Formats: sequence, C-alpha cells, structure tokens
Amino acid sequence: MPALTVTDLNNAKKDLDHIADVATSPNPIATDRLGTVKPSLRGALSSLMAYNVRGAFVAGAAYAMKDVYTSGNIAYVAITDHVATTVAADLAAGKISVLQGITRQDLATIAGAGMVGTQAPGAGAAPRTQAQKNADIVTPADYGAAGDGVTNDTAKFAALEVAVQGRPVDLQGKSYVVDQQPTGNAYFNGFFKRSSDGHVFVAGRNPNNANCGAEITLKSKANDARYQVPPGLAGAIVVLGDSISHGAFQGNLYQDGWVNVLKRMLNAETGSKGYGFAPLLTLGAGATLTQEVHDVNFAGAWAPAESTTGGGDILQGLSYTSSTVGDSITITVPTFQRMVRVWYVAKPGGGVFSIAANGGAAQNVDTNAAARDQSKSILVPMNDNGAGKYSVRLAVVSGSVTLCGIGYETPPVEADTKAGNVVQNFSQSGRRLQPATEDMIDLACRGSVLILALGYNDSGDVEADANYNTAFQQRIDWIIKYCLKYNTTLVVVDMCWWATPANKARRGLRRAATEARGIYIPLTDYLTRDQLVQTEYGSSYYMVDTLLKWQDGAHPNVAGAKWIAEAVAKAMGLSCTSKEQALAFHDFPWPLQLDPNSIFKNTFGQMPYLSTIHRSGNVLTISMRLTTKLGGAIPAGLDYSVNLGTTKANSRQVQYFNTSAIDYYAPLNLNNLGAISTAFKMGLANDIQIASFAPFLNSFSFGFTVPCDTTATRA
Repeated sequence: MPALTVTDLNNAKKDLDHIADVATSPNPIATDRLGTVKPSLRGALSSLMAYNVRGAFVAGAAYAMKDVYTSGNIAYVAITDHVATTVAADLAAGKISVLQGITRQDLATIAGAGMVGTQAPGAGAAPRTQAQKNADIVTPADYGAAGDGVTNDTAKFAALEVAVQGRPVDLQGKSYVVDQQPTGNAYFNGFFKRSSDGHVFVAGRNPNNANCGAEITLKSKANDARYQVPPGLAGAIVVLGDSISHGAFQGNLYQDGWVNVLKRMLNAETGSKGYGFAPLLTLGAGATLTQEVHDVNFAGAWAPAESTTGGGDILQGLSYTSSTVGDSITITVPTFQRMVRVWYVAKPGGGVFSIAANGGAAQNVDTNAAARDQSKSILVPMNDNGAGKYSVRLAVVSGSVTLCGIGYETPPVEADTKAGNVVQNFSQSGRRLQPATEDMIDLACRGSVLILALGYNDSGDVEADANYNTAFQQRIDWIIKYCLKYNTTLVVVDMCWWATPANKARRGLRRAATEARGIYIPLTDYLTRDQLVQTEYGSSYYMVDTLLKWQDGAHPNVAGAKWIAEAVAKAMGLSCTSKEQALAFHDFPWPLQLDPNSIFKNTFGQMPYLSTIHRSGNVLTISMRLTTKLGGAIPAGLDYSVNLGTTKANSRQVQYFNTSAIDYYAPLNLNNLGAISTAFKMGLANDIQIASFAPFLNSFSFGFTVPCDTTATRA
C-alpha cells in the first residue's frame, strides 16, 4: 500500500466535510471537492414533502423551498429559499414557479380520485376520472359497514340507501348485522343477520325457475307434526289478494280470472282436482259484471265485516254475521266437484246454523267455542239435484252466527277432510294488508304455499302516513316470521302499478320475498323498462290505451288477467304456463245443465259420475249417464232435448266453442241385439237431443267425442 500524502489527507478532510454538509446543511444542495452539486438531506427531504401553503404573497417575507403563495388568483411555489422582492422579479430570477403539480397529499384527499385519469383499453374508450370509475361499484365498506357478523351496521346501510338506490351492491361475502333487512338496492354475495334473533338469511336469492316448481311439488304433501294446521289449509295454496285477485273486470271469472287460470296450472303440477275457495260477491254490473262460478242470494240482515271494517282476522277478508233466526245465504253452483267446504267463525257466545242441500234435510253446526277460531270449516257432499246443479242453504238457527264463505273441493283422500293442494282464493275487493291481524297471517302461512298479492291499496298510504307504513311493515315482518316457521313457500306478486321501486309498499313486498327465501314477481317493473314512460304518459293512458290489458289504472281486463297468470306460473317454475294449455288440457269436467222439462235426469249423484262435457285439446268428450223420469222405456220416433246448452250465458262453464254448425249423429247399439235403437243429435250452440228410432231402456251410460274449434272465441 503506498504511503499517505498530505494531499490525500486534505482530500479526505474535504470529503468528510462534504458528508457533514450533506447531512447538516440548511441549504437544499451541497457541492463536493470536485465541484459536483448534490442535494443535501434537507433538500432531498424537502423534495419529498408536501407543499407548505403560506397564503397571499407578502413582499420581504422569507420563503423556503416548496412554500406556496397566491397572487392575482395564481399559485406560485418557491423552488429555492429566498427573501421575496416582487412576484415578477422572483419569477424572472428563477426563485419561484407557477404551481402546476399535484402532491401525494393532494391525491390522499377525498377529491384525489377526481385528479387521476383512467381509460379502458381498446378503441373508442372514453377518458374518465378514477372517481367516476369508483362509482361503478358500490360496497357497504364505502359507507363504513364492518360486515364482521358482530357490529350492528344498520346505520351504515341507512346512509348507503340515502345515497344509492336501485343498484346492485356486492356484500363481498360478508355477514352484516342489521335491525331490518335493507331493500333499497339489489344486495348479493353475502348475508344479513337480524339483530333481534340472530336469524341469518342469504341476500339476493335468485333461484332457478325449475327449482321453484320442484320446491312446490316437494311440499305438496308436507305434514309437520309440530304444528296444527286447520283441515281447510292442510296442503293448500293460499292466495291473499284484493279486487285484482278477486277478478274485477276479468270477464267470466270461472274461466278468465287470473287466479282461476292459475288454479288449473297448479292442478296440472300437483295433481289436485279441486277448485277451492271462491269469493262470494259479484263485481261490477252490466257489461263489466264479473261473477264467480256460483250464484249467491242473501236473505235477511247480514252484517259484513271487511278487512278495513273489523274483519282483519278473517282469512277470506270478508265475513257476514247475523243473530236473526231464519236469515239465510243460498249458494247455487253446477255440480262440478265432490265436496263443499263451508267456512265459519267459532267464537264464545256463538250460535247454530243449518246446512240444507237441494232442499233436503238440514244439518246443524254449533259455532260456540271457548276461544275465537276464524279458520273453522265443515265439508259436506256436493250431491247433484239430478240436473247438474247443487244448491246449499245456510240459515241461522240460534244465537250469533258468522259465516265466511264457501269453497269447492275434490279431496285427495275421499274420507279425509284435508284440502290438499287446492287453491284457496281468499281475495276480496278493497282488501289491504295493513289491517291484517297476526292471527290471520299465522293461519295464512300454514298452507304449502302463500301467494301474497296485496299491496296496491296500501301503496299510497304507506308513503303519506308514517304510522300506516309502520303497521304495514309489521305485517311484512309477520309474513316472514311465519313462512320461515312453517317452511312455507312464499310467492309475492307485486301489482302496485305505476309505483316506483322506492315505494315503501313495494320495498316491503321485496323484503318479504327476500327474507322468507321466497319468490318475488315484480309485475310492476314489467310495464316499462325505465321511468321515461311514466314521465311521458299517465298510467291509465299507457296501461289501458297502449298496452290494452287494463280496464283502468288499477284493474286488468281479460287479456291482463291472462298475462298475470302466465307470468306467475313462469316465475313459480310450473310445467303448464299458458292459459290456452290450462283450459285445453287441465280444465274441470263440466256437468251438463239438464233441461228441467226434459224426461231425463242424471243417474248418479256425484262427480265424476254425472253427465259431463270436457275439453281435451280440440276435442270435446261428452259423457252421458242418464235415466228417465218415465219409469219405463222411451217411446220410439221422437226427439228428446237433454240439456240447456253450454254457452256462457247460461252456465258460466264458458269455454264456448265454435260448434254451432255441427249436427252430430252417433248411432248406438243399446239393446245388444245388433239393431240401432237410438242416436244423438248434437248442436252445442243449442242443446243435445236424443233421436229415438225404437223403444229402448230408460237408463244408460256411454260417452262420445266431437271435434271443436275454439280459435274464433278465445281471448
């Protein structure tokens, strides 16, 4: 190693002094012994520091590097330490510069994302800010929600829904504790945990339609021994609805009411043959008269109680009470089912009413009970009067009697009083959800399926009256509670026409379907793809005059009812989803309405052994099981009228067919001797006639088919 020289030692001292200068100098730069300028530690740190805002320019003030001041609405930054003279002079001397940059501190502020540009790859992509990009995705974390399954995030979701509504919101797989499930957005990929009882439910259930149908079929014969289910509700599909589900303006309700079309679709799915509960009252008058399958006559002073006038606990939404002996309700219906179910209220201090069928002997029913029970019913046979009709008279015998209505069933087990998968249409014009009692909702949820079709009549008041909304949401909570308790499939049919998604009634209906793990059918949203139509048109004009499926701004017509039934069937995942298919292949056999002046009457007393007409596609099957009133053989050479025809006007069976031109002769060998003894002449627009060519026996059973063309008269 060469010996150190004085020069080496001097250079070493200069290098050490330079290192000390770099470390301790107040100046932003330091110069080494070779003349190279380097940033000092202060200068290096200063270059990393944020700007130091000093306010307005002050002549004579000492400014350090990165100090920022303003003059004439322009910001300047010091790029070296100096004592200010004038802005112009310092700018010319290179001591300051116009501020154009953004610091990390700027980017860390709330406005920082708006300072960063971004652009999607590919031609035509528009430049955007990061703030705009961030707004594409909303998460609860953006509003401070913990999502840890412990912290109550109710307030955080409330803030989120004030800022954002109707958006998909990713829950990021987390579990959020809330007092009540948020419904203002479409939440998915996560869980909500109710704070009151710890119940956890999956957000954003969107089941495959086929699975919905499988679920309904799975529960078709469910029997949970833990809970008592009234016979009329055991396995039943319960509909809670208003005038839309009752069938206002839907023409012939037996054939065209949306619930009655759905009955046939559900029967095809479950194998049920029943018709179920049918509202008592008619709706409208004249050309807009809509009437169920029966004729009803009230005699006496029956006091009605509707959902809004004291009948909030009645499943049917309507009951009638009388304490006058002899007051009666007479119901007449074609003999198209095997049994009749009479619904009544058992209550303390109740009375006795009688049931008399076809003018025969009366059967008494005692309605007195230790506690009120609005789900009571009694099954009685639907025995034919010989002419295809059945009439039952319900009359007060003593005390106070409350009757709720009547239904028509063919039980799956003949000796069992359980309804099975019959559709009980507990709908009533004017009905609301808000007055419903917890007891009624508890009962309605005990069937296999609950179809909730209420809300239209509530949708205005929930917005205008906070107390009304609180009561409405309480009913939603009860529906959720009892559907989960009884494992009942909930189908929510939202028909709050022209109400926005933010409407509190609609939000409640969505919440019910989501929390009860049910099916939500937003028919309202199908009217238009956006809100523009609501701005351009009034509801009545658009729904009535444009879509042609409504009678007014509330009530669908026959075409609208068809649309509702088919939309509901598809959402439920049923195998039969068209009205034409339901009526063509899944309709009820209809008893021929025999002419009382005819010499013929039905041989047997109950379905399916009556004389009937039944459609199967484009073929009518006619079964004749007749005997005569003569007590002997029928004379030869005469034509005998059998029935009154099958047109809408006289029977409401109502699938009327384009068969007026048919004269159909079916030669029959009835005497087993090889000779033609009689024939049938059929003109469905008028009647069926027997043409007798020779005397024959007075009792016979046989069937035949005729083609039919329904295209000319289908809605």
